[in-house]
Amino acid sequence: MSSKLRNIFLVSGSTVISRISGFARDALFASMFGISDMGSAFLFAFTIPNLFRRLLGEGALSSAVIPVLSKLHMTRGPAAVLSLLRTVIAKLLVVLTAISAVGCSLSYLATKCSFVTEKWALPAHFLVLLLPYMIFVCVAAIISASLNVFGRFLAASLNAIWLNLCMIASMVIGKFALSISGIELLNCLSFGVILGGIVQCLVPLWALKRLGIKGDGSPYDAEIGEVLRLFWPGFFGAAIAQINMLISRNLSYVYCVSAISVLYFANRVVELPLGVFGIAVATVIFPDMSKLAADKRSQDDLSHTFNHGIFILLWILLPSAVGLFLIRRELLSVFFEWGIFGAGDTAKTIPILAIYCFTIPFLGISNFLIRSFHALKDMKTPVKVGLYALAINFVLTIALMGSFGVEGIAAATTLSIGMQTVMLYHKLCAKNSLFCLKISSNKLIRMVLGLLIVCLCIKFGQSTTANWLSRKQQDFCTILIYVPIAAMGYILVSIFSIKSCKRS
Repeated sequence: MSSKLRNIFLVSGSTVISRISGFARDALFASMFGISDMGSAFLFAFTIPNLFRRLLGEGALSSAVIPVLSKLHMTRGPAAVLSLLRTVIAKLLVVLTAISAVGCSLSYLATKCSFVTEKWALPAHFLVLLLPYMIFVCVAAIISASLNVFGRFLAASLNAIWLNLCMIASMVIGKFALSISGIELLNCLSFGVILGGIVQCLVPLWALKRLGIKGDGSPYDAEIGEVLRLFWPGFFGAAIAQINMLISRNLSYVYCVSAISVLYFANRVVELPLGVFGIAVATVIFPDMSKLAADKRSQDDLSHTFNHGIFILLWILLPSAVGLFLIRRELLSVFFEWGIFGAGDTAKTIPILAIYCFTIPFLGISNFLIRSFHALKDMKTPVKVGLYALAINFVLTIALMGSFGVEGIAAATTLSIGMQTVMLYHKLCAKNSLFCLKISSNKLIRMVLGLLIVCLCIKFGQSTTANWLSRKQQDFCTILIYVPIAAMGYILVSIFSIKSCKRS
């Protein structure tokens, strides 16, 4: 097994643990708050620090830092990487602290204004408590990016689990030890988020310290300038994507407060394959692509690495999308239909999840294509494409929301992501023909056969137990038995494609 493929499965395996803990966190949240207005207000407020996490931590800044750190690692060694990392973190802390202070102050004032209705005052209240989380999680993301440059992926991929555990602990302690509920329980959960962010920051810092690397003390002003040069176009590109999401969340909150929860729980299910596999592929391959793009003698290797990454994404995300579509009701029932979250809430979420399933391959490939542009140090093209996607999503959301409600919002998001992926691929091929896909028909045929096996295994299994198991029992049977059987069938048929891709 190649080192890249091994690292992908390492990141994926450790991310599975994080995602399982994340599902446990969301299941506990759903059982306590369901799709209530208060729970939706918390989720709406939590969108803001997560927006900055994706914007500054895992988005534009990390994409700008990794190519510079990779080049510095090749030319000057590990000590230079650590020195540059310290400078970046110091500057980042100043910016994040200022943003957090201003945001918390404005949110607090909003809670005291008489003209602000409770519908908007409640998210503002939670934002005061949650916004400082972005400081810790953004710094943690940058430290994790440096660990990736050193070829250390495990500590970074496990990082999300600490947040999940702290949130779970805060809900359990608040509900069962302190016997609190409602807004008091959500306040307790907010403090759990802050504690989770602190732990998320300390763990990768400890992993970096274990490497025993000492900085050389140089300021690396030229490299800081290069990071900023790469950062600003990427920042605006990432900002477009996050504004796109924020517009959808705001419109859904205006349309119906509980729509936030419905969209959130459906999106969490979709994030499972994307977080476990899609992001893992981009995380592992991006540093290699950055190094190969910097070396003009390695263009053939760059093309092979790109095609290898796209094929692995298709091989994993297509069956994930098909499988989730087939078991969407069963999955929601098993993970979320507990406590306050009832069958009616599941019924409202099912059509949203069905629509979101179509975004899975597009989101994974879109993220990989954006990383490919960043590896080439082209930050402007994704920004332009992002602007088109923002306009498309806004127009479609306004057009579809009135007639189809929350389903229209989800459909607009799906369509805009699909169009964005097509535009990104077209621009990348036009920029460099080495990035045109070269996947043999033999591999595609095996992939299609594998998808047919997934469908047959799940549907046949469900039909055999439909008459003698209760609905909940059949749901568990589908998740625990039929899905693993379908996955094994898919792997047995298509694993030869991976070997063929490796030989090529």
